[in-house]
Amino acid sequence: MRTSPSGRAAIAAREGVVLTAYKDSAGILTIGVGHTSAAGPPKVTSGMRITAKEADEILSRDLAAVEADVNRIVS
Repeated sequence: MRTSPSGRAAIAAREGVVLTAYKDSAGILTIGVGHTSAAGPPKVTSGMRITAKEADEILSRDLAAVEADVNRIVS
C-alpha cells in the first residue's frame, strides 16, 4: 500500500503545512505536515524553519513507516 497523491493532499489539507516550528494543541513541537520528533528525524526544535520541499520529504518519510506497517499486517 502506498498513499496516493490525493491521499497526501487530503492529509496536508487536514493537518496544514506549517514551515516554522510551533506547539500543537498538546504543546508538542510540530513542523511541516504534522511532523513531531516522535515520528523520527528531523528532530523539531524551537525556531526551526523548513521549505515546502522539505515538508513534503518529511511527510514521505513519516508515511513510509505507516505504509510499511499496513503492508506487513495486510499481507
